[in-house]
Amino acid sequence: MLLLGVLGTLAIASVDLLLGGRLSLFFDLAFITLCLGLGLLPRPDASYGVAFVPPVVLVLAFALIAAVDPALVTDEAHGLGHAVLGGLSEHAGSLAVGYALCLAALGLRLRGGLSPRTG
Repeated sequence: MLLLGVLGTLAIASVDLLLGGRLSLFFDLAFITLCLGLGLLPRPDASYGVAFVPPVVLVLAFALIAAVDPALVTDEAHGLGHAVLGGLSEHAGSLAVGYALCLAALGLRLRGGLSPRTG
């Protein structure tokens, strides 16, 4: 699940960077949607680990992007660590909303409000 989240976030960031040269509202909205999807994917018996995925996904994705060019993550990046922290602060709203939706979807799945994934 973590790999899927990181790859999805990197794909979203790549599209946004190609279209506008920086991470914009498109990235935020797509990340929120990805977090909701990650909350709906796991089987109920394997859902505990997904509760920690959104923040880890965003940190790993920002670290990978900043390793290429720290200025792609935040405007005033002076290195990898600064870029990751700056990116997290700039996109904290989307992380909070995405995390809340992920946890809400997991909660509904565990209570039986959403049908479990087959397979």
